[in-house]
Amino acid sequence: MLAPSESIKMLKPHIRLFDLKLQSPWSIASRLGSEGKGIATQSVCLLKLIDEQGNIGYGEASPVARYNESIITVFNFISQTDWGNLSFDNLGKSLSYLHRRKGNFAAKAAIDGALHDGAAKKRKIPLHTLLGLKFDPIANPPSSYSIGLGSPETIKEKALAAHSYPILKLKAGPTALKESVAAIRSVSPEKTIRVDGNEAWATPEIALRNIEILYNDGYTEFVEQPMPQGTKPEDLAWLKERSPLPLIADESYHNEKDIDHCAIGFHGVNVKLTKTGGVANALNALQAASTAGLDCQIGCMIESSLGIATAFHLSSQARWLDLDGALLTQNDPFQGIIERNGHLSFRQSSEQLGAGVTPMNDIWNLSTPQEKPISRRSTVTFPEHTYGYSRKKTPLTVYLPQSGETDILIFASIHGEETETTALLSKALRSLETAPPRTAVVLCANPDGALLGTRCNAAGVELNRNFPSSNWQSEPVSTKWAPNHGRVEYSTGSEPASEPENQALIRLIENLAPKSIIALHAPLACIDDPQLSDLGKWLADATDLPLIEDIGYPTPGSFGSWAKENGWHAITYELPPQSVSALHEKHIPTFIRLLQNGLTALNISKLGKR
Repeated sequence: MLAPSESIKMLKPHIRLFDLKLQSPWSIASRLGSEGKGIATQSVCLLKLIDEQGNIGYGEASPVARYNESIITVFNFISQTDWGNLSFDNLGKSLSYLHRRKGNFAAKAAIDGALHDGAAKKRKIPLHTLLGLKFDPIANPPSSYSIGLGSPETIKEKALAAHSYPILKLKAGPTALKESVAAIRSVSPEKTIRVDGNEAWATPEIALRNIEILYNDGYTEFVEQPMPQGTKPEDLAWLKERSPLPLIADESYHNEKDIDHCAIGFHGVNVKLTKTGGVANALNALQAASTAGLDCQIGCMIESSLGIATAFHLSSQARWLDLDGALLTQNDPFQGIIERNGHLSFRQSSEQLGAGVTPMNDIWNLSTPQEKPISRRSTVTFPEHTYGYSRKKTPLTVYLPQSGETDILIFASIHGEETETTALLSKALRSLETAPPRTAVVLCANPDGALLGTRCNAAGVELNRNFPSSNWQSEPVSTKWAPNHGRVEYSTGSEPASEPENQALIRLIENLAPKSIIALHAPLACIDDPQLSDLGKWLADATDLPLIEDIGYPTPGSFGSWAKENGWHAITYELPPQSVSALHEKHIPTFIRLLQNGLTALNISKLGKR
């Protein structure tokens, strides 16, 4: 580690959401995708740290829901970091501050990796030298290559495509193990395979039966995480005693604190930077396992060459490598590490210092997203992210800004009967080639109500009267059934923020910390901005709608009331009572500009201060 320096330089962070596109849909037992067909993209957060002397360090976070982490939680953790406590000059002090903070190991891995990369580059040495580790690419073991869940025919095709890799890692599910192994053996009869159960086998008896199948195969090297993380120690010990193959802990081993538990039921452990929180903790986890007599594997998530290269510098500490995450993608944004017959190397890298890789281009220099041709506006072409679930367990989804910094959060259809707000916002989002740089979008904050065609959610609660503001009331509220008709009553909930939709939206806002929030409604035809901000004036000018400070009637428990009390700048954008077609010409161009530019490019500065 570096010695403390008298000259401490504050770091400036730059983050970028990047969607890694996979070579083919990816499925494992704990991650089957929304339709059970696997995932097509993996969102990662790429971090660039720059000190006052211009030194740069890169880090990567590849969060997974299995550990209750997401790009949203990564953004939140990074945004709440006190960069005055971090520097390339004093790595020990920086890491002490970082790892004292609770939670979010994926975000910590990005910051930790960038700190190590920048510190090594500043000293003009490779990362492994900074860490005091030996590094001999020729002596390093080859990495396995993973094959996800699929039909026997799909597995056979993937095994054929992976003919140059000496070791395959088969992702197993709860059933069809024999068929999956047979598919590989039909094209690779004697190739070494490792099998990753991903917690798929519920009991030790089921696990033992499957392990015996693999042992009889004759070329299976070990089995990774056959049973769920929470399996009782006595069941782990029972299986370890009887297993004819080595058992490797993955989900059961996060860091050295898990070593005693894992020694009971496993012969080895799988260490991943994303699980441990970065390089420093990964080294501790590897050393603790070795001391306990357990073999070590260094693994990865689906991530770019940046994350893979950082982990590769630790390879002398492991018996096995499973560093194929970048090989599974088709748009790797980093270059420098190469693979040949399963062996990784930096020999063709132009960057031999730090982690040993460089970005393909300056992906942090975001340009205004271009508009798609009309013919290609049928779908959104960038990923959505789940931020919670509705009363009926419908995913609540958000499209996140690429920059990781949220100028504006726009959400539609908190009233399920106002679906024109979702339709127009969706059209604007579908008009863009790439995700907005600085604007987050929730197309439907009340999906159950939208599907049912009701103002309230599936529990009959008026969500826009359920926020935890001081004026929330327990008595029902009413609204017009239709123009010139009577009124219908709605529940405000059993208590403030009783509804999961509102709880999730509040968490999202707190995590993204937008400078301004726009709630889309209909049909009052106005821009309601209590602070008469520059953004409110811009919206009024762009849409020819009147700018007002107050809607003119009480709104107990409304989003606007909650936002004002909690210091958020919120605007209610009320569409006029027209069809979507009639609204298109005036309002979609306004939405597109908001998505393309956020606040900065619109030269909007006067907002409510938190």
